[in-house]
Amino acid sequence: MAAFGEVSKLSRVEVAALTSDSIICVHDIGGSPKTTWHHDESGKMWISDPEFLGNFSNSARVWSYGYNSDPSVNMTPSSIALHANELLAIIMAGYTVNGGGGPTIFIAHGLGGVIVKKAVILSLSCPEYFNIRDSIGGIVFLDTVHHGTDSEGVLKAVKTIAALSLQKGSLKPSWDDTRQYADAVREVNTAFLERLPS
Repeated sequence: MAAFGEVSKLSRVEVAALTSDSIICVHDIGGSPKTTWHHDESGKMWISDPEFLGNFSNSARVWSYGYNSDPSVNMTPSSIALHANELLAIIMAGYTVNGGGGPTIFIAHGLGGVIVKKAVILSLSCPEYFNIRDSIGGIVFLDTVHHGTDSEGVLKAVKTIAALSLQKGSLKPSWDDTRQYADAVREVNTAFLERLPS
């Protein structure tokens, strides 16, 4: 898990790339760029494994977005927008430095998917992020909650993440923070679904 105060960053995974296509991986709250994408049995980081990536191993840059994912500081409604804005700003900086802007696929795990959804919402409405909006080729959600109207379903998912994170030594978020965070997740899910092309 990321340490308190860790700087958010987009780290390039060691994969050869010949084009500006990008795969951006966003881990769950309570996860990390190293542990989330690591396969324990093989010892491989699967997002950089040519066997897993297949044809993409030579045609895409693979990035992992790392952020302080400790639940005790992230179970607030503002943390979703904070991380989404940071992700977008880092992607824009990466486009500038690396000549990016080609097709981008997001792979999002757990509540990291909510960060990606919020980033997509922001990219649709903020002119400074239209380059990102125009480059999104797809999103793969892994174990991400998608409830838009079921507050109790979202709350249950958020409480499960918080409970699992406690086992990793995180502080327990307050009940009010957890409920407010679940409401914010539900709002992001609803807004995301409303903006999807029909």
